[in-house]
Amino acid sequence: MKENTGRSEILQRLKKSDGWVSGKSIADELGISRNAVWKFIKKLKKYGYVVRGRRKKGYMFVSTPDKVLPAEILSVPAIQKFIKRVYYFDGIGSTMDIARALAMEGKPEGCLVIAEHQTQGRGRLNRRWVSPSGGIYFSVILRPAMAPSDVPVLNVVASLSVARTLKKLFGLPARVKWPNDVLLSGKKICGALIEMDAEIDSVKWVVLGIGMNVVNYEKVKKAEGGNFRFTSLEKELTAAGLSKGADFLKYIPRVEIVRHVLVEFAGLYGRVCGAGDGKDAVAGKGTSRRINRTAVRNIFKEWESFSDTLGRNVRIMMAGSSITGKAEGLTGSGALVVRTGDGRVEVSAGDCIHIR
Repeated sequence: MKENTGRSEILQRLKKSDGWVSGKSIADELGISRNAVWKFIKKLKKYGYVVRGRRKKGYMFVSTPDKVLPAEILSVPAIQKFIKRVYYFDGIGSTMDIARALAMEGKPEGCLVIAEHQTQGRGRLNRRWVSPSGGIYFSVILRPAMAPSDVPVLNVVASLSVARTLKKLFGLPARVKWPNDVLLSGKKICGALIEMDAEIDSVKWVVLGIGMNVVNYEKVKKAEGGNFRFTSLEKELTAAGLSKGADFLKYIPRVEIVRHVLVEFAGLYGRVCGAGDGKDAVAGKGTSRRINRTAVRNIFKEWESFSDTLGRNVRIMMAGSSITGKAEGLTGSGALVVRTGDGRVEVSAGDCIHIR
């Protein structure tokens, strides 16, 4: 395991320079030693950054690797307020498993576990989530001051954060499927997973996992044996006529998508947890176990505008049972309201199948 928040200030100083910048000037500006600068630049090169070094001139930044590296993630001030530590892996079994272990150890809210690929990625109902390189896979520890019955609200917040990101960055008409999937062209591009430990009236911790297909469609398709229930950002951008999706994504790389999702989530999460209903709310400021119901209602209204589930006939598969009816709305805690032949049913968890 590597705990690495990086020295993003050194990286940003290198990026801002138009040409050569001396190690001494970086060290003096940041109040650190020249040796610390040298060590971090050596680490940057190890991760794939191209940084030239020349005696008597210093360093010149050349290029960034297509990796979801800590220093890149933490380069945005809004993220620094929310994400306190980043645990980065090239390959890992599951970010959820590592984040769960960290949460159980007592690590604070805002610890992020992120990987380039997973070998044991999973989704709801412990289904396999194929996670080859080229996707986005992360889990974050939350310690919300809310009742366990309100935790499903975070499913709505997570899927809305991704849908907003896809619309803002790429102009793609993302749709959300209850409880926590994001669709493009009717196919799944992203899924969220929530696991928690709670007592009767309080939550000890929540781990939120996000998995998104970006430039890994062919790998996912091969692993799934031709299962076409999934899509990828690269595929959808190409279909939308934005040149080749992979070429377009060179200008908006995966780490930029991660940053946007985290910023969106932090703002919405902060509003839910009692920081108010303003756009500048900072996550994790709630002190009571009552969430901000006004904020939740407003967030749900926006989620409904993205919804691909409401108004449809659905079948909800639960442990040992199922119900069929029309999806009508959400309760205040994020449960799906389904109108069946026997009346109104509220479903807080289950696998939602859209009936055509």
